Amino acid sequence: MDEKTFNAWKKVAEDMKGQGWKLPNRIPLIQIPNARKHLEDCYRYCLSEASPEKPFENISELRQVADWLTDNHRTGLFMYGTCGRGKTFLARYVLPLMLKAFGIGIISYYDMTYAARHTDEVLNHYLIVLDDIGTEQKYNDYGTIRHTLDEVIDSAEKEGKLLILTSNLTKEELQQYYGERVFDRICNLTTRVLFSGDSLRRK
Repeated sequence: MDEKTFNAWKKVAEDMKGQGWKLPNRIPLIQIPNARKHLEDCYRYCLSEASPEKPFENISELRQVADWLTDNHRTGLFMYGTCGRGKTFLARYVLPLMLKAFGIGIISYYDMTYAARHTDEVLNHYLIVLDDIGTEQKYNDYGTIRHTLDEVIDSAEKEGKLLILTSNLTKEELQQYYGERVFDRICNLTTRVLFSGDSLRRK
């Protein structure tokens, strides 16, 4: 699009905004220089604090997460796949520390079981981790069934919230659990990293 055309549409949009119309907010842009080294260093630090006896393993999935940190293209992150590969450790400890260190903001972490009972609390935040999606039960809030993930995704789409999601389920299991529509919305909002291979907990 040339500049003249862009400015013409911008003028119409500005007029519409005066009548209460607005485009969706944009998800925050993350572009961390030398992200692979910073992610490895941050992971090593968190591991040394949590489990000093456990050796660091530079698994291939970390490189894909580092690529997301290098340029997230205004998407969130969805880490899914094999149990015990460090998804929760990344989502709960490493990535919040990384994003705080590089000025993105403070992440609010929620286990999905807790989030399902406190949906309104989750919706109040802008940078959100939902850990272990696909394990929660539907929550009856005084006669109203709450669909937490659907509500959070809707809020993220409208308000430009950054979501980091984890799950031990496969793509097919997630589609069966949430339905095709919700899974498509997850894909639209996130960069997906599949974690596969042996559990690191056994080593």
